[in-house]
Amino acid sequence: MIRTFAIVLCIGFVAPTFAAATTTVSVDGPGCLRFIRDGRTVYAKKAVLTVIGGVVCEKSGPKLVPGLFASGGLGQLTVALDGKVKADGKDIGTIVLAVFPEEPKDTGFFSSPTRPELSFPGQGDTGVIRTVGAPPAIVTTKQAPTLSKESPVKPAEPAVSRLQILMGDRVEVDVESFTLGDIATIHAPKGSVEKLGAIVLGDTPPIGVERIVDQRKILSKIQAAGFDPATVDLGGPIRTRVVRKGQTLSNDQFVEAAIRGASVQNPGLQYEAALPGPAMTAPVGTAELVCENLSGTGSDLMATIGVYIDGKRFNGRSVKLRSTSPASSLKAGAVVPVKVMSHGVSISCSGKVVKVDPGTGQVTVKIDATGAQLVGIALADGSIEVKA
Repeated sequence: MIRTFAIVLCIGFVAPTFAAATTTVSVDGPGCLRFIRDGRTVYAKKAVLTVIGGVVCEKSGPKLVPGLFASGGLGQLTVALDGKVKADGKDIGTIVLAVFPEEPKDTGFFSSPTRPELSFPGQGDTGVIRTVGAPPAIVTTKQAPTLSKESPVKPAEPAVSRLQILMGDRVEVDVESFTLGDIATIHAPKGSVEKLGAIVLGDTPPIGVERIVDQRKILSKIQAAGFDPATVDLGGPIRTRVVRKGQTLSNDQFVEAAIRGASVQNPGLQYEAALPGPAMTAPVGTAELVCENLSGTGSDLMATIGVYIDGKRFNGRSVKLRSTSPASSLKAGAVVPVKVMSHGVSISCSGKVVKVDPGTGQVTVKIDATGAQLVGIALADGSIEVKA
């Protein structure tokens, strides 16, 4: 009987299960929450936050950006108006909001081709985070204790002020070595702002090259400068791309420089680019594009364009040109209509192309009726105009 009772107890016991705690938040203002879903950044005005695998996510799975981690415990989340998040009472970071030029409607998750500005809640016109269903905060005041020799009261220790650092996605710098202040927005006491801003993160890459700085490196640099990383809210993308500030030279500028050079060598022909080309990023300064060399025939040319910044050669590019002049399509032996202009009178006849000068665009034709050879220019309608 005792054995049977024990078996009944074992069968009747069911291990308890715990549902993940959720916290519904919404943005009161123009800002939007940021998440990663299927490798893409998506946005929302309202979301149900929970902890999945130690990471703060929307309950349907997308992870909050930048990532917030809640290791251990039940993951009970609380979110303050300024975006500070606690998990089981422990600070784990701050939500960063995206602000678009036009505030989107509350339509669930959405993506956008427009790159938003990033900011912490409560700063500027970003808006604040509201916890849906939470009772309004009640602020109470207490009379300060009276200090006396008979009953001394130890003053409360001041709360540790948190440092807010908002990283950019892609940042241009124009110095040889860039600092945290060059690539981030820092909110902290004045002395701390100056000290944090002066932290050197690395050498600026050359024009056209990106250097990646991730949050782990930034936090290690901050710690090496004497700050406690636990008091730092680091927002923005996990990786910041740093590039050297420059200017963009369009392909049209290269083509214009090539055509100018070709027009000097072959004044009778007109040209256009044979192939499209990309833009070029050059250092900041006075840019000058110079046609340094021309090779090829009159109808097809290859121009070498040198890029000079403040008088010093920076780079170069080749531009292929083709002639758009009517003469460029003529071949020796072709029969063409001829218009002979003499004293204001036009006489039409036919002739045969003898040769075409690729440099000047002049065409020599032999008149069929007389056998005379005359030199003229090709017109857009395919005829040759000569003056007798």
